[in-house]
Amino acid sequence: MVLYTFYNLFLSQYNVFRVFELKKASVELNAKISRQRAENSNTEQVLELIRENPEHFKDKFAREYMQLQREGEYILLFRH
Repeated sequence: MVLYTFYNLFLSQYNVFRVFELKKASVELNAKISRQRAENSNTEQVLELIRENPEHFKDKFAREYMQLQREGEYILLFRH
């Protein structure tokens, strides 16, 4: 019985060291899940804002990312 206990604690597939590794991985995965849930929540809030006022965000996207401007409008870029 002592040999069987020794085998289970140190030599089996789910030995003590493997259990500690699995617990550590579990904690890391739970932290990643929490971060992802927070990011999803933020994304849902942004999506709701876009749905409420799509024209504002279309204009903002065109100006910031595509660097477009309205006719007769001049844009000055300042660099630090």
